[in-house]
Amino acid sequence: MPEENLPPIPVQEQQASIVWGVLAVVGSLFCWIAGLIFSIIGLCKYRKGSAGRVLSWIGLVIFIVITAATGYVTYVAIGATREAMENIQRDHPEFTEQQLLEYMRDPANKAEIKQYTQESVNAAFGI
Repeated sequence: MPEENLPPIPVQEQQASIVWGVLAVVGSLFCWIAGLIFSIIGLCKYRKGSAGRVLSWIGLVIFIVITAATGYVTYVAIGATREAMENIQRDHPEFTEQQLLEYMRDPANKAEIKQYTQESVNAAFGI
């Protein structure tokens, strides 16, 4: 039977679908995995036309956008850290790998490390 010919959705089912949809959106904003799970439940459990189904889709889109943004920021941060270490090695060729790690852990060098990292981040974002 096509969905257009289905009877109207009962009020209780509408309310339950809205609850799952709201959980999907809120979960996607604060706990990504919970948002994904609630979105999937809301999309699978309720048919087209229920109000919560739209909210479940919104929760799923928020999950995807936040996950992609987090992945991109992580990728840039790892690249900037790697580039900062390479720049430190370039400026201090006398350092062995162990000395380089000790240099980076030394609180006295925090400002210089921050400058190297900021330069790398700016270069990654084209600033």
